[in-house]
Amino acid sequence: MWDVGLQYLEDLILSSNQLTGKIPVELSNCTSLKKIEIYDNLLSGAIPAELGKLSLLEVLRAGGNKDIVGKIPDELGDCSNLTVLGLADTRVSGSLPASLGKLAKLRTFLSGSIPPEIGKLEKLESLFLWQNGLVGSIPEEIGNCSKLINIDLSMNSLSGTIPLSLGGLSELQEFMISSNNVSGSIPSNLSNASNLLQLQLDTNQISGLIPPELGMLSNLTFSLPGKTSLKELLVRLRLGNNRITGGIPREIGSLKRLNFLDLSSNRLSGTVPSEIGGCTELQMIDLSNNILQGHLPDSLSYVSGLQVLDASFNQFDGQIPASLGRLMSLNKLILSKNSLSGFIPSALGLCSSLQLLDLSSNELTGGIPMELGRIEALEIALNLSCNGLTGPIPPQMSALNKLSILDLSHNKLEGDLAPLAGLDNLVSLNISYNNFAGYLPDNKIFRQLPPTIIFNYFFQLQYLEDLILSSNQLTGNPTSLGKLAKLRTLSIYTTMLSGEIPPEIGSIPPEIGKLEKLESLFLWQNGLVGSIPEEIGNCSKLINIDLSMNSLSGTIPLSLGGLSELQEFMISSNNVSGSIPSNLSNASNLLQLQLDTNQISGLIPPELGMLSNLTVFFAWQNQLEGSIPSSLSSCTDLQALDLSHNSLTGSIPPGLFQLQSLAKLLLISNDISGSLPPEIGNCSSLVRLRLGNNRITGGIPREIGSLNRLNFLDLSSNRLSGTVPSEIGGCTELQMIDLSNNILQGHLPDSLSYVSGLQVLDASFNQFDGQIPASLGRLMSLNKLILSKNSLSGFIPSALGLCSSLQLLDLSSNELTGGIPMELGRIEALEIALNLSCNGLTGPIPPQMSALNKLSILDLSHNKLEGDLAPLAGLDNLVSLNISYNNFAGYLPDNKIFRQLPPTIIFNYFFSFIVQSQVYK
Repeated sequence: MWDVGLQYLEDLILSSNQLTGKIPVELSNCTSLKKIEIYDNLLSGAIPAELGKLSLLEVLRAGGNKDIVGKIPDELGDCSNLTVLGLADTRVSGSLPASLGKLAKLRTFLSGSIPPEIGKLEKLESLFLWQNGLVGSIPEEIGNCSKLINIDLSMNSLSGTIPLSLGGLSELQEFMISSNNVSGSIPSNLSNASNLLQLQLDTNQISGLIPPELGMLSNLTFSLPGKTSLKELLVRLRLGNNRITGGIPREIGSLKRLNFLDLSSNRLSGTVPSEIGGCTELQMIDLSNNILQGHLPDSLSYVSGLQVLDASFNQFDGQIPASLGRLMSLNKLILSKNSLSGFIPSALGLCSSLQLLDLSSNELTGGIPMELGRIEALEIALNLSCNGLTGPIPPQMSALNKLSILDLSHNKLEGDLAPLAGLDNLVSLNISYNNFAGYLPDNKIFRQLPPTIIFNYFFQLQYLEDLILSSNQLTGNPTSLGKLAKLRTLSIYTTMLSGEIPPEIGSIPPEIGKLEKLESLFLWQNGLVGSIPEEIGNCSKLINIDLSMNSLSGTIPLSLGGLSELQEFMISSNNVSGSIPSNLSNASNLLQLQLDTNQISGLIPPELGMLSNLTVFFAWQNQLEGSIPSSLSSCTDLQALDLSHNSLTGSIPPGLFQLQSLAKLLLISNDISGSLPPEIGNCSSLVRLRLGNNRITGGIPREIGSLNRLNFLDLSSNRLSGTVPSEIGGCTELQMIDLSNNILQGHLPDSLSYVSGLQVLDASFNQFDGQIPASLGRLMSLNKLILSKNSLSGFIPSALGLCSSLQLLDLSSNELTGGIPMELGRIEALEIALNLSCNGLTGPIPPQMSALNKLSILDLSHNKLEGDLAPLAGLDNLVSLNISYNNFAGYLPDNKIFRQLPPTIIFNYFFSFIVQSQVYK
């Protein structure tokens, strides 16, 4: 059947059946075959050599047929398009045919482990098993393959250690195991493999030190076929992305022919040895992502052919060596994320081949050397951001007309931007967080333009993709945005930009191709006025819009509903009015909708519930009215909802508490009524719940105890009644509880003591009675305890003295009796206030109170206290003291503080606090 009628067959998929017999030779007649999948059957026999005729074949998977035998046919090497060859779990044997080396597209070949029997292949010269699914360790027996020249096991999942036996392979030229899980240290006896040209061990889990013995791999005499001189030999040492520790051995300088050195992403420490300058053939040095320190050695300048030097993400300090200017072949110099200081050497301008210069995130000072403007090859990037550079941009910089990326952000640069006039090929420009200012220069480039502000220069850059001018002192109104046809990111936040947002931002006439590629528009914190143009809806690629903190007015454009890619729309802190357009629901990818602090009125459209991807909806401090739509419970990814400070009415939709991702629900200061639904316990992800200043009635549902992630609970200023359920102790992550200004009653539950991280408990202005639970003394993190204006009775628990973090204690206006516990004097942190007024306390002030030397406010008024005031002697930081309406009497104590005062009556002591209070003010 295979030799007629199936010449157009492309895919043959017969896997996972119980087919028997041999693989038909006649399959070779199906010349259009691209995929043969016959794995997991009961097939037997050899793989037909005739399959090599299938020149279009891309996938051959025959694994899982345990009776397939024989060797891999040489002819498969003629299947030049083969990318996947799967023979796992078969009995295919013999050596790997050399012809497989012709399969340049081959990605997947073998799985399983490398068998120890590989050591029997005495004549094996090349072992190429890269990019398979191999697991297990590299067998020590590989050292028996004495003829091995090339080993490439890269891009597998091999583990274990590097076999010591490799040191005996005297013919070995290449050992490559990149991108595996090999661990252990680098064997020092690898130095015995004296013909080694390439050692690539990068992207593993290798640890330990770099063996100094590797420096012995310097007497390379082997010539590759077709090579005429030793200068053509490639010598590569790749140890990057491992866990190697210690220093770089000075012996590395003996590798005279080393061409490529990659030690990146390890844990190397110490300094770079000056001997590295002996590696005079080096073209690439990557030392990035280590913890190297000290100065960069001057000897690097001896490596005259160096093309790439990357020493970023280390701890290098000192100055950048001016001697690097001798490296005429250098095309990439990356020294970012270090602690380099001093000036940028003007000698770097002599690096005439430099295409990329990144000196960002250091401690460099001084100006930008004018010599950098003479590097004509500088075309990839110039990044000098995050330093302390000062002064203007040198005029010579205008000559860098090939430059694609320029980042001067986060410095102290000043002056105008005229030197950027010639940078016509910029793709990304970031000059944010500087002190630039000024207008366009009157020169030959700009003379034909109207005298507009500096922004209009950038809008002539036809290749510009990213424009970031944020946090400067640039002024004016950008009116030529529409000329930036390739612009993807426009970020001009925190400047003095003013005026209206021009309609050109959104109109896309075919003849000039307005901003059809714009993806991000960041104009927050400027002085923009006017309305958001409807034409913004024509920027069909827009993903992010942030116009927050301006003075924009008008309404939200209806055209936003047509932006199918929009993920963020943020207009917080403006003067936008009108209603929320219901067609925003058509922007189905919307993740963040931030409309807070505006003058938006009307209802919240129920259609917003169709935004199934919405994670953040902020509309607080507006003029919204009506009820909260129950449809918002359909926003299943919602994480934060803040509708505070509006005029919303009705009850809280119970469905909101079914949202499993909701972490923040804030409805403060509305006119919401109804009760808290028991469904509140289903919202297991809730972290902040703030419902204060509404008209919510009923009790606190016991289901609230299921909110074991809740951190902040504010139910204050409502009309809640009943008792606080003991289940509240299940909210073990709570740090703040505010139940004040309700009509709650009963006892405070002992279970509050289970909330061990509680910092603030305010239950004031309620009708609580009974005793203060002594168990509150277990709350070691509590810093504010406010129980005033209740009907609490009994003694003040001495256990409160264990609340060592307490800064404010207010038990005023209750029915407490007994004395002031001496233990309160042991709370060293008590510095804001201690208010025990308006109770029935008796007895003297305990002497231990004199230790509260940080306390600012003390109010013991309206009690029945008596005795003298000697315990107050140590309260030197008091700002307010009220002990009125008690039975205190006596004289000042005779101690070192008051001994120099005349023996006047006690009141003169307090008048000294009045003087101190004036000083503090």
